[in-house]
Amino acid sequence: MTSKAITIGIWLVTAAGIALVACWWMLLSAIASGPVSPVPSDGHIVPYNNHGTIQYMTEVQHGLLWELPVALVAILAIGMWLRRKRGRNEG
Repeated sequence: MTSKAITIGIWLVTAAGIALVACWWMLLSAIASGPVSPVPSDGHIVPYNNHGTIQYMTEVQHGLLWELPVALVAILAIGMWLRRKRGRNEG
């Protein structure tokens, strides 16, 4: 890879990381404002212990609660790999 392609990749990975953190923040805000009793008509059926208060979230929110951090770790690993690759190309 060329140095320019690596730099563009680093910018894209940084943007993706920022977007993932924003999504994580919005997800946690949505869960924190969720109902405290199950609402099957809205899909809020999965219990979540939020600092001692049981709140209910949807199955999609539950999936994202565990998938977003995994994606963020993957993005961080790719970013670290690209930075090492850039350092080898410049040296």
